[in-house]
Amino acid sequence: MKILYTAIAILALTLGSPSMAQKNAKSDSVKVPSDKSREIAFLTVRGEAPSWKIEISPLYITYVSDSITIKSSYQAPVMSSDGKIRVYKSQNPEYEIEVTVTDQKCTDRLLDLPEYVTSVKYRKIDAQEYVTQKGCALAVPDNRLNFVWKLREVKGQAVTPEDFGMELPYIDLHVRKYIFTGFAGCNPIKGNLVMEEGTGLEFSNLVISKMTCIEGNKESIFLEALKLADKYEIRNEKLYLLKGNTVLAVFTKAT
Repeated sequence: MKILYTAIAILALTLGSPSMAQKNAKSDSVKVPSDKSREIAFLTVRGEAPSWKIEISPLYITYVSDSITIKSSYQAPVMSSDGKIRVYKSQNPEYEIEVTVTDQKCTDRLLDLPEYVTSVKYRKIDAQEYVTQKGCALAVPDNRLNFVWKLREVKGQAVTPEDFGMELPYIDLHVRKYIFTGFAGCNPIKGNLVMEEGTGLEFSNLVISKMTCIEGNKESIFLEALKLADKYEIRNEKLYLLKGNTVLAVFTKAT
């Protein structure tokens, strides 16, 4: 399933040790409430004859055609034993729906991003037969992330340029290429973005130069936050990096 995870869901890699987060969990635990942004689809499926589409978000699985709309709550997919197939199942009071995404590429599409063969079946709760269709699934990167983000808080504490010598750290995110660059407060940094379903986000393969920092520079605290982060939220023009429900760092768009 590695190919499917990379091209469709870009599943998580394991980074760093949670020791600092565990030590600071009590003081850093700030919850970011959910909002409408969680309805943004991270996976879409499109079909033809007749035309239909499915959007899967962290909250809903929504099927839309000319004749019917089915909206049900999101459920995490079930993976096949060989890791090559994922199956989303859900239902509402009227319908049940099942979406199966494979690692087989669609060959009739000309998009820059790869699409994968997908099947869907649905039926009314009291019906005997399923309606079955085939389509192509495509990951949908969250383009709201595509900015330069400047650090404002780390581990629950507001920061100033003086905390890093002269300049605040920043990260420049490129979600369609799954890479980032930036400045950690003393050294330039770069690496890969690992984007999981919904709002999963990790910073992988971190590369940092080895310049000597001034005494008291908080670069190591910022880097630890990046390594621990496993998801994000964007609210009121701010980017929150989180470990579970614990806010590790807060950014605003650089001007």
